[in-house]
Amino acid sequence: SNTYKFLSGVFCDTQWYPNTLMELTGLDKSLRKTIYFPYEGEVLLSATSQTDAPILWASRFVDQKRPDLLLAIAKKMSRQVFHIYGECDTHHQHILRELKKLPNVKYFGAYDSFAQLCSNKQYSLFLYTSAYDGLPNVLLEAIANGLPIVASDVGGIRELLAEDVLMSADASDQEYVSKIEWLLQDADALKRSWQYAHSVIKTRHQWSNFLSE
Repeated sequence: SNTYKFLSGVFCDTQWYPNTLMELTGLDKSLRKTIYFPYEGEVLLSATSQTDAPILWASRFVDQKRPDLLLAIAKKMSRQVFHIYGECDTHHQHILRELKKLPNVKYFGAYDSFAQLCSNKQYSLFLYTSAYDGLPNVLLEAIANGLPIVASDVGGIRELLAEDVLMSADASDQEYVSKIEWLLQDADALKRSWQYAHSVIKTRHQWSNFLSE
């Protein structure tokens, strides 16, 4: 490209994307840099989750976020309560209707801020089922608000979360169910997974780190 000679560098907030960029474009390693963006909100010092509390899912009802997978999980975990937030596009209204029929699901609609979701409710964990992503800020918010996470291993998510809470991109609903049930039966494992991500935020996602780069 004629513009390549004017490029002084490319930076993003994961290690995953620069490597993907190299594979796609052949961009030289010296021009690629990872700078993790700072988290500006308050970060709680201890986990707030309770293993007998509802599971939280908060995202848009679009293909990327896999509401179909959420529905399959909720159906199989009929004794587990799910609290669901997020706007639904016209193409996924049928999934939302099916979710609303389940006695273990409570749908609350759109929300203004993640901290608001956690201000007066207790959750066991935050479930994130995205099919593809970078390093979504909502995961930083969940950890900052004391919630452990079970998430798909896509994009740069593994750069934040411990290995034992990551689900392969093609994991089945039953694999998610097995992982969640294991964590809900092991409060120590649940807490350790939160502590791992909490440490990452406290040491890596600070303004001082960002500015020094």
